[in-house]
Amino acid sequence: MASGPWSLTAEQRAETVSRIRANMASMAFFRNTPMSEETLTEESRKLEAKAYAAAQVSGTVTTGHRPHEETLQGYISKLSQLVLETVARAGEGAAAPAAPSSAAPAASHSLDLTGQREFLTAETARDALAPLLSGSAPISHVKLSTKSFGAEAAEVAAEAILRVAGTLTHADLADVIAGRPEEEALAALRTMAAALAEARLVELDLSDNALGEKGLRAAAAAFAGQPALERLAFRNVGCSVHACAALDELLAEPAALRALSLYNNMSGDEGAAHVARLLARAPRLEEFSMVSSRVGPEGGAALLQALAPRAAELVALDVHDNPITEEAAPALVDLVSRAGGLRRLNLTDTGLGDAATAENELEDEGLRIVAGALGALPLLERLDVSGNQATREGIFAVVQGLAGAKNLAFLGIDENELSDRAIDLIKAGYLCGGSEALASRGQADVLGSLDNNMEVSDEEEDLDLDFQRLAIA
Repeated sequence: MASGPWSLTAEQRAETVSRIRANMASMAFFRNTPMSEETLTEESRKLEAKAYAAAQVSGTVTTGHRPHEETLQGYISKLSQLVLETVARAGEGAAAPAAPSSAAPAASHSLDLTGQREFLTAETARDALAPLLSGSAPISHVKLSTKSFGAEAAEVAAEAILRVAGTLTHADLADVIAGRPEEEALAALRTMAAALAEARLVELDLSDNALGEKGLRAAAAAFAGQPALERLAFRNVGCSVHACAALDELLAEPAALRALSLYNNMSGDEGAAHVARLLARAPRLEEFSMVSSRVGPEGGAALLQALAPRAAELVALDVHDNPITEEAAPALVDLVSRAGGLRRLNLTDTGLGDAATAENELEDEGLRIVAGALGALPLLERLDVSGNQATREGIFAVVQGLAGAKNLAFLGIDENELSDRAIDLIKAGYLCGGSEALASRGQADVLGSLDNNMEVSDEEEDLDLDFQRLAIA
């Protein structure tokens, strides 16, 4: 038992809120169901408060206080659950009714245990997994999230998975070892992964499990050697440098991989270098995200350079909330210039507009470089360059660079250094540069929130000069 109640400092909670907001923005971005800046801010605060209150309650028992590590894991798991539910609701609200798709599994072909948090025993696991154990239906999709499996429950899960291994293609094991001691959690992962190895998986999600390198290796049988694996997610799993190296080692032949999602990990530049080596072996990769992973200029350049040779396949790229800075801009431009099919690009809070020196004319160099390559993306639907401390020069260059993006549905430029006058000009469509998508809608339907820009003092004075220099009518 812990000697006192579990708690977090105000600074830790504020950092958590910031990361929740970034993760929700990323998830909504890739689901093509964007959430407004106001909604993201409000929801992230509410979700953290709710999870924190739940953790404080669960952390106190009749004999004292739970171990702080266990309470913290419960807090993280609750946050993950709330975030997923919130983003899913946003998607349901934004989506129009659609005809049934052959890609979506029929109810009888899937099992979803998502719901109230529950620590499963062998007995309760057998009840929960009865549809799989019966073998009466060709189950293709299994989601075990929010149910915590210990060693005995994992044995039952493995038995159930083996019963449907012949038809199982999609497995979601996100958040399945919460609150378990490390050795038991690793044993549970090994047991379930061994069973999944018998299936021909197309998609696997191992997010929100405290994996680290040990956990990644324990779960390796589920993804290593899967010849048909197309989509793989390791979000919020403690993907450290060593874990990234293990992923590079274990995923030796990702020939079929189309989507890889990593975020909220402490990978850093060295970890990104290992991931880059993996990317270089994935010729069919279409979607890649490595968000909130502390990747700097060196790691960012390594990732972008690894993607460049197969950029023609790329549809979505999200590296937001990583300080790659303008030093990685040349590598980004090289990639973008080859990625003619790119539809979604998220560069929020990457420091592309940060000044390399104190000279004002260099402040927006990163965005200007990137803007020059946007003409190579005629199919682009979403671009977010918010939070880059860019001034009007960098943002104007980006807007002009989108002249050929006729399908553009969203442009995020908030949290930069734009004056009210510059914002009004952008809203009015004076900077369209011939872009049909921007001009035809007056940009009202394209631009995201513009409420959080930080005006610089001399901007109004210099704006007319900018118009002459940039030849904007």
